[in-house]
Amino acid sequence: MAYPRIAYKNYWRDGTIIALDDEHPQYPAEDTQQDSRQFVWRSVDAPTAATAIDCDFGAAYEYDFIALLGHNLTAGATIEVIGADDDAFSVNDVTDTLTYRGNDIFEILGTARTKRYVRLSIVDTGNPSGYLQVGPIFVGKARALNRKNIPGHARGYVNPTETEEVPAGVEFKTRAGASREARELTFLTLNEISAGYIRSLLEECASHQAFAFILDPTAPGNNTLWVVLTNQALMDSNVYQHWDWAAAIKEVL
Repeated sequence: MAYPRIAYKNYWRDGTIIALDDEHPQYPAEDTQQDSRQFVWRSVDAPTAATAIDCDFGAAYEYDFIALLGHNLTAGATIEVIGADDDAFSVNDVTDTLTYRGNDIFEILGTARTKRYVRLSIVDTGNPSGYLQVGPIFVGKARALNRKNIPGHARGYVNPTETEEVPAGVEFKTRAGASREARELTFLTLNEISAGYIRSLLEECASHQAFAFILDPTAPGNNTLWVVLTNQALMDSNVYQHWDWAAAIKEVL
Protein backbone atom coordinates (compact mmCIF):
# COMPACT_ATOMS: atom_id res chain seq x y z
CA MET A 1 0.00 0.00 0.00
CA ALA A 2 1.30 3.45 -0.94
CA TYR A 3 1.07 5.82 1.98
CA PRO A 4 1.14 9.63 1.67
CA ARG A 5 4.43 11.45 1.82
CA ILE A 6 5.40 14.94 2.89
CA ALA A 7 8.38 16.89 1.52
CA TYR A 8 9.16 19.91 3.65
CA LYS A 9 12.93 20.44 3.72
CA ASN A 10 13.75 22.21 0.45
CA TYR A 11 17.51 22.25 -0.08
CA TRP A 12 17.08 24.46 -3.14
CA ARG A 13 15.30 27.11 -1.07
CA ASP A 14 18.12 27.12 1.45
CA GLY A 15 20.94 26.95 -1.10
CA THR A 16 22.89 29.52 -3.08
CA ILE A 17 22.18 30.08 -6.77
CA ILE A 18 25.32 30.02 -8.90
CA ALA A 19 25.67 32.63 -11.67
CA LEU A 20 23.36 32.08 -14.64
CA ASP A 21 23.58 33.24 -18.26
CA ASP A 22 20.61 34.43 -20.33
CA GLU A 23 18.72 35.68 -17.27
CA HIS A 24 15.97 38.29 -17.53
CA PRO A 25 16.91 40.97 -14.96
CA GLN A 26 13.30 41.34 -13.78
CA TYR A 27 12.90 37.59 -13.29
CA PRO A 28 16.11 36.35 -11.64
CA ALA A 29 16.91 32.72 -10.89
CA GLU A 30 16.75 33.46 -7.17
CA ASP A 31 12.97 33.71 -7.60
CA THR A 32 12.94 29.93 -7.90
CA GLN A 33 13.78 29.85 -4.18
CA GLN A 34 10.47 31.51 -3.33
CA ASP A 35 7.36 29.47 -2.50
CA SER A 36 4.84 31.27 -4.69
CA ARG A 37 4.16 30.72 -8.39
CA GLN A 38 4.00 34.52 -8.65
CA PHE A 39 7.81 34.55 -8.44
CA VAL A 40 9.44 33.09 -11.55
CA TRP A 41 12.73 32.93 -13.38
CA ARG A 42 12.71 33.75 -17.08
CA SER A 43 15.32 33.63 -19.76
CA VAL A 44 15.80 36.60 -22.06
CA ASP A 45 14.94 34.44 -25.06
CA ALA A 46 14.39 30.81 -25.98
CA PRO A 47 17.96 29.46 -25.92
CA THR A 48 19.16 27.26 -28.76
CA ALA A 49 21.15 25.10 -26.35
CA ALA A 50 20.70 23.82 -22.81
CA THR A 51 19.93 26.37 -20.12
CA ALA A 52 21.21 25.51 -16.65
CA ILE A 53 20.34 26.85 -13.21
CA ASP A 54 22.86 25.67 -10.60
CA CYS A 55 22.46 25.59 -6.84
CA ASP A 56 24.98 24.98 -4.05
CA PHE A 57 23.30 23.39 -1.02
CA GLY A 58 26.37 24.08 1.12
CA ALA A 59 26.66 20.39 2.05
CA ALA A 60 25.77 17.04 0.54
CA TYR A 61 22.14 16.09 1.21
CA GLU A 62 20.02 13.15 0.16
CA TYR A 63 17.14 13.99 -2.15
CA ASP A 64 14.56 11.91 -4.00
CA PHE A 65 11.75 14.40 -4.67
CA ILE A 66 11.76 17.12 -7.34
CA ALA A 67 9.13 19.76 -8.08
CA LEU A 68 9.05 22.46 -10.78
CA LEU A 69 6.07 24.74 -10.45
CA GLY A 70 4.62 27.41 -12.70
CA HIS A 71 6.75 26.54 -15.73
CA ASN A 72 5.99 27.33 -19.36
CA LEU A 73 7.92 24.42 -20.85
CA THR A 74 6.55 22.38 -23.72
CA ALA A 75 6.07 18.64 -24.14
CA GLY A 76 9.14 18.62 -26.38
CA ALA A 77 11.44 19.90 -23.63
CA THR A 78 14.22 17.83 -22.13
CA ILE A 79 14.28 18.51 -18.39
CA GLU A 80 17.12 17.08 -16.34
CA VAL A 81 18.27 17.35 -12.74
CA ILE A 82 22.02 16.78 -12.43
CA GLY A 83 23.75 16.26 -9.11
CA ALA A 84 27.52 16.43 -8.57
CA ASP A 85 30.22 16.72 -5.94
CA ASP A 86 31.75 19.85 -7.50
CA ASP A 87 30.44 23.10 -8.92
CA ALA A 88 31.80 22.23 -12.39
CA PHE A 89 29.48 19.21 -12.40
CA SER A 90 32.30 16.90 -13.40
CA VAL A 91 32.87 14.78 -10.27
CA ASN A 92 30.53 11.83 -9.62
CA ASP A 93 27.75 13.53 -11.54
CA VAL A 94 24.37 11.78 -11.87
CA THR A 95 21.47 12.73 -14.13
CA ASP A 96 17.73 12.22 -13.68
CA THR A 97 15.35 13.09 -16.53
CA LEU A 98 11.98 14.43 -15.39
CA THR A 99 8.71 13.40 -16.99
CA TYR A 100 6.96 16.35 -18.60
CA ARG A 101 3.71 17.62 -17.14
CA GLY A 102 2.08 20.96 -17.90
CA ASN A 103 2.25 23.81 -15.34
CA ASP A 104 3.63 21.79 -12.41
CA ILE A 105 6.01 18.83 -12.36
CA PHE A 106 6.18 16.60 -9.28
CA GLU A 107 8.42 13.53 -9.40
CA ILE A 108 9.79 10.97 -6.96
CA LEU A 109 13.12 9.65 -8.24
CA GLY A 110 13.65 5.93 -8.59
CA THR A 111 17.02 6.27 -6.84
CA ALA A 112 17.82 8.69 -4.02
CA ARG A 113 20.82 10.95 -4.65
CA THR A 114 23.23 12.52 -2.18
CA LYS A 115 24.88 15.61 -3.64
CA ARG A 116 25.93 19.14 -2.70
CA TYR A 117 25.57 20.73 -6.15
CA VAL A 118 22.41 20.35 -8.22
CA ARG A 119 21.72 21.68 -11.72
CA LEU A 120 18.38 22.11 -13.45
CA SER A 121 19.10 21.70 -17.16
CA ILE A 122 16.44 22.59 -19.75
CA VAL A 123 16.43 22.25 -23.52
CA ASP A 124 13.25 23.66 -25.06
CA THR A 125 14.31 25.38 -28.26
CA GLY A 126 10.83 25.29 -29.78
CA ASN A 127 9.11 27.11 -26.92
CA PRO A 128 6.49 29.38 -28.57
CA SER A 129 6.67 31.95 -25.76
CA GLY A 130 10.10 33.02 -26.92
CA TYR A 131 11.53 32.49 -23.43
CA LEU A 132 11.76 29.79 -20.75
CA GLN A 133 10.06 30.14 -17.37
CA VAL A 134 10.28 28.22 -14.10
CA GLY A 135 8.62 29.12 -10.81
CA PRO A 136 9.45 27.55 -7.44
CA ILE A 137 11.87 24.62 -7.49
CA PHE A 138 11.83 21.97 -4.78
CA VAL A 139 14.67 19.51 -4.24
CA GLY A 140 14.31 17.45 -1.11
CA LYS A 141 13.24 14.23 0.57
CA ALA A 142 9.73 12.78 0.49
CA ARG A 143 9.00 11.31 3.93
CA ALA A 144 6.50 8.44 4.01
CA LEU A 145 3.80 8.41 6.67
CA ASN A 146 2.72 5.02 7.99
CA ARG A 147 -1.01 5.71 7.60
CA LYS A 148 -3.37 7.11 5.00
CA ASN A 149 -5.67 9.90 6.04
CA ILE A 150 -9.02 8.53 7.18
CA PRO A 151 -11.89 8.58 4.64
CA GLY A 152 -14.16 11.58 4.56
CA HIS A 153 -12.12 14.77 4.53
CA ALA A 154 -13.21 18.36 4.11
CA ARG A 155 -12.44 20.02 0.80
CA GLY A 156 -13.42 23.40 -0.62
CA TYR A 157 -12.17 26.93 -1.22
CA VAL A 158 -11.11 29.74 1.08
CA ASN A 159 -10.81 33.39 0.14
CA PRO A 160 -8.53 35.77 2.06
CA THR A 161 -10.16 38.98 0.77
CA GLU A 162 -10.48 41.55 3.53
CA THR A 163 -13.36 44.02 3.64
CA GLU A 164 -14.42 47.04 5.66
CA GLU A 165 -17.98 48.13 6.32
CA VAL A 166 -18.95 51.77 5.87
CA PRO A 167 -21.74 53.42 7.96
CA ALA A 168 -24.26 52.77 5.18
CA GLY A 169 -23.74 49.06 5.67
CA VAL A 170 -21.89 48.52 2.41
CA GLU A 171 -18.62 46.58 2.46
CA PHE A 172 -15.70 47.38 0.19
CA LYS A 173 -12.49 45.49 -0.34
CA THR A 174 -9.42 46.66 1.50
CA ARG A 175 -7.30 43.73 0.28
CA ALA A 176 -8.35 41.45 -2.55
CA GLY A 177 -7.38 37.82 -2.70
CA ALA A 178 -7.99 34.86 -4.99
CA SER A 179 -9.88 31.78 -3.84
CA ARG A 180 -7.62 28.87 -2.98
CA GLU A 181 -8.38 25.20 -2.56
CA ALA A 182 -8.27 24.01 1.03
CA ARG A 183 -8.45 20.60 2.66
CA GLU A 184 -8.66 19.14 6.14
CA LEU A 185 -7.02 15.73 6.46
CA THR A 186 -7.01 13.55 9.57
CA PHE A 187 -4.44 10.86 10.33
CA LEU A 188 -4.91 8.31 13.10
CA THR A 189 -2.37 6.12 14.96
CA LEU A 190 0.76 7.47 13.31
CA ASN A 191 3.91 5.83 14.64
CA GLU A 192 6.87 7.59 16.23
CA ILE A 193 8.76 7.89 12.94
CA SER A 194 5.84 9.58 11.19
CA ALA A 195 5.27 11.78 14.22
CA GLY A 196 8.90 12.87 13.99
CA TYR A 197 8.38 13.89 10.36
CA ILE A 198 5.37 16.00 11.29
CA ARG A 199 7.24 17.68 14.14
CA SER A 200 10.00 18.53 11.65
CA LEU A 201 7.41 19.84 9.20
CA LEU A 202 5.95 22.15 11.84
CA GLU A 203 9.43 23.33 12.81
CA GLU A 204 10.64 23.86 9.23
CA CYS A 205 7.58 25.38 7.59
CA ALA A 206 5.16 26.55 10.30
CA SER A 207 2.35 28.34 8.44
CA HIS A 208 4.49 30.59 6.22
CA GLN A 209 6.56 28.24 4.05
CA ALA A 210 5.14 25.91 1.42
CA PHE A 211 5.66 22.17 1.29
CA ALA A 212 4.53 19.24 -0.85
CA PHE A 213 1.79 16.89 0.32
CA ILE A 214 2.00 13.77 -1.87
CA LEU A 215 -1.31 11.95 -1.47
CA ASP A 216 -0.36 9.08 -3.81
CA PRO A 217 3.40 8.52 -4.28
CA THR A 218 2.73 5.96 -7.05
CA ALA A 219 1.45 8.83 -9.23
CA PRO A 220 2.85 12.05 -7.71
CA GLY A 221 2.37 14.11 -10.86
CA ASN A 222 -1.41 14.21 -10.46
CA ASN A 223 -1.67 13.69 -6.70
CA THR A 224 0.63 16.27 -5.10
CA LEU A 225 -0.53 19.44 -3.35
CA TRP A 226 1.67 22.55 -3.00
CA VAL A 227 0.36 23.98 0.24
CA VAL A 228 0.85 25.82 3.51
CA LEU A 229 -0.66 24.95 6.87
CA THR A 230 -3.61 27.10 7.90
CA ASN A 231 -2.98 26.15 11.50
CA GLN A 232 -0.10 24.53 13.33
CA ALA A 233 -2.09 21.74 14.96
CA LEU A 234 -0.05 19.60 17.32
CA MET A 235 -0.47 15.84 17.41
CA ASP A 236 -2.52 14.04 20.04
CA SER A 237 -1.32 10.87 21.73
CA ASN A 238 -4.25 8.86 23.07
CA VAL A 239 -2.33 5.58 22.96
CA TYR A 240 1.31 5.24 23.96
CA GLN A 241 3.60 5.95 20.96
CA HIS A 242 0.65 6.39 18.61
CA TRP A 243 -0.31 9.82 17.37
CA ASP A 244 -3.30 11.50 15.73
CA TRP A 245 -2.95 14.59 13.58
CA ALA A 246 -5.41 16.90 11.81
CA ALA A 247 -3.85 18.90 8.97
CA ALA A 248 -5.66 21.97 7.67
CA ILE A 249 -3.94 23.09 4.46
CA LYS A 250 -4.47 25.52 1.57
CA GLU A 251 -2.83 25.77 -1.80
CA VAL A 252 -0.14 28.31 -2.64
CA LEU A 253 -0.73 30.34 -5.79
